[in-house]
Amino acid sequence: MAPQAPLRIAVCCLFALLAFVPGAQAEPAPEEGLQASGPWVTGAAARAALEARLATLTPFEGTFHQTLEDSFGQRLGESAGEFALEPGAGLRWLTHRPYEEALVVNDAGAWLWDPALQQVLRRPKDDLLQTPAALLLGLDPDWLDGYVISRSTAQPTLDRYRLASLSQGLGPATLSLTWLEEALALLTVEEGSGQRLQLRFEALRPRPSAPDDFVFIVPEGAELLDEAAP
Repeated sequence: MAPQAPLRIAVCCLFALLAFVPGAQAEPAPEEGLQASGPWVTGAAARAALEARLATLTPFEGTFHQTLEDSFGQRLGESAGEFALEPGAGLRWLTHRPYEEALVVNDAGAWLWDPALQQVLRRPKDDLLQTPAALLLGLDPDWLDGYVISRSTAQPTLDRYRLASLSQGLGPATLSLTWLEEALALLTVEEGSGQRLQLRFEALRPRPSAPDDFVFIVPEGAELLDEAAP
């Protein structure tokens, strides 16, 4: 897989981390329960509820399990790892299996480190503007303007949001986010091609402010592919 592909997948995942409520934790729940159908409310009230969740964002960390499927539902791959996020400072997204990989986002850009290839790809931070990471990193406060937002609270412990893109070719076509008992549990990102990414989150917890955690130093001997160079 080319370096650009995992970077694209990883930054799409970031939207899921936006509305973690500090101190809350969720145990894994059956997928069918998290995706239970129910009446949806679309419009200003749904957007306001989502924005209220986003406003709670503080530094936090946790683990993730990610699956990727094609438009026919065939699984293309899966991965798992951990992450740490601090608003205004950056993100560290570490994949542990099936292979080691690290994505670090900071003011200098987005860095993807592949230890197997001994390569580092650096992309400009502006490349994240058309991804859900724009909200997470404060790059575009009007990012939600590009989506029709719906909300479902059919079950007392579930709070679900569905975001459908108003444009073609810019960012994901559809996002679906589910909170279980006030903690984010599930995120689905679907591209216009039908490719579908799903993430489950566990062990979410607050973390102390530590901006130095998001400094990236190119490992000695690694090849730097710098797409952010002037």
